[in-house]
This record gives sequence, structure tokens and C-alpha cells, in this order.
Amino acid sequence: MADTGASGFGGAHGQRRTRRAWAAALALCSASCADLLDLPSDPHLAEASAEPLSEGSAAREDVRREGPNPEPLRASGAGQAGGPGVSGGAAGEPSARVAGDAPAASPTSTADAATSPSAEPDAGVDEPEPAPAPAPDVPAEPPSPCATPEIVGPNGRCYLVVAETLSWDDARLGCQAHGTGWDLAAIRNQAVNDFVGTLTDAEAWLGGSDAEVEGTWRWVSDGAPFWSGDGTTGSAINGAFEVWNTDEPNGRANSDCARTVPTARTGRPLTWADLECFELLASLCEGPPLEPSGS
Repeated sequence: MADTGASGFGGAHGQRRTRRAWAAALALCSASCADLLDLPSDPHLAEASAEPLSEGSAAREDVRREGPNPEPLRASGAGQAGGPGVSGGAAGEPSARVAGDAPAASPTSTADAATSPSAEPDAGVDEPEPAPAPAPDVPAEPPSPCATPEIVGPNGRCYLVVAETLSWDDARLGCQAHGTGWDLAAIRNQAVNDFVGTLTDAEAWLGGSDAEVEGTWRWVSDGAPFWSGDGTTGSAINGAFEVWNTDEPNGRANSDCARTVPTARTGRPLTWADLECFELLASLCEGPPLEPSGS
């Protein structure tokens, strides 16, 4: 019995010494690890020094916890049940999100915000040009009653300038050959005189002559008299229209044919003068308008 008790006592005593040795070793190891890891030895100091997670670290912890395999937050002074900034829970359970932390911005949305163009006014965009206003309706000119190259005058009759220089007699024959009712032109009013003055700048034969009766000027196309006498003592017959140049007619018996004195020579509106009939000049022909078709 004594031996048994002694051995039992010695065994128990040895076990206590072994446990104390292990405890000392663990304490030494803990102190060394704490020094190496710079861990506070007092848990309360660790809790007091705990700071809220930064925005970036909170985002990383959220990603870790909310992923397909959430990783529990390791226990620390700040993660103990009832610790500051953490909702109470059992050790080893995921800690709740720290108050005030905002979810991290999505990389995709950040890139979109950086690359999306800002709204700008439509400056520089070409506006469509307005459609041109329709041209006003201009009534079509009626067809000329005269054949080309004849020109209709203000009295409705047709006029033609023959540029070939001819004697008065040949000029008259050329006008009559143009058609029935054609002859050298007779000017009976100011409107026709102004019109004839625009047709040519050359001197041209007119249909006036006093060859039949000296001093009595007639239009040969119909024999109507329009002047009697010379340029100094003569006068118009029955108020007939006339625009003789100064001192015209003045050729006496040698100048029996009338001609134009163009504006280009005098700088004044068209006037008339007499001349010897054998002189070579252009001619001014006059004739009736064309007959309406179907008549």
C-alpha cells in the first residue's frame, strides 16, 4: 500500500510539474509571438485602439463576405461579441458591415462615367437650308406676230433692218420683195420714231420722198403727205408728225430721198435728213404682221 501510494503520489506530482513546464513554454511562446507580431498584450487596449474600417478595406471585406464562398472575419479585439462597431454575435460568425461604409463603386460604372461624352449643345450641326421660295408666276409672253428676224413695233407692225448698203430705189425694191404690204418704213408718231432709233446705229433709208413734187414730202407706202417746203420756211402738213434735223430738208432738187440721222451721230433722239437717192445706205423695212393661223 505504501509503495502504491508513493508511486501514485510521485506520478501525480510529475504530471503537475509537466503541466507547469508546458504552461511556461506556452507563455514564453506567446510573449515571443506577441513581440514578433507587435500585438498588444492587453485585449482591452486592442479594443480601444480598434478603428473603423477604411472605405477600401470595407469594400474588400464586403466582397469576401458576399461572394459565393463567404469567409468569416477572423476574431480579433474588435470582432469579439459586443465589441465596438460590430453587432453582437458569436465568435467566428461574419461580422456585420461597419456603419457608414458605402459599397464600393463598380469598376464598369466608373469606366462608363469616365468615357461617356458630356452633353453638348448642337453647335456646329448644319441646319437644313430652307427651300427656295417659288418664283412668282410670270405671264408668258404672247408669240410674236412677226417672223424672225422681224421685230414688232409699238404700232403692231413688223420692222426689219437690212444691213446691205443699197441705193434708195434698190432698197425699196428689196423691202417690197419681202412680202405683200412691205415697203420702206413710214414714221408717223414719236413712239415709232423712238423704237426705230433702237434698231440700228447706222444711217438707213426711210420711205419719204419729194421726187414726185419738189418740196412736198410724202410717205411712198400710201402717198400721204407730211411736209411742205425746206428746212427754214417749210412746215408739217395738217399737223403730221415730223422730226427733221436742223435746217433739213435742205438738198433742194438734188436730194429727193429721206434717211435717218442716228443718235450715235448727234447724241439726240433719232432725226431725219434728205440725201441724194443714189447714195448707198442700209434700209429700214416695214410690213404687216403675220396672219393668224387658221384664218
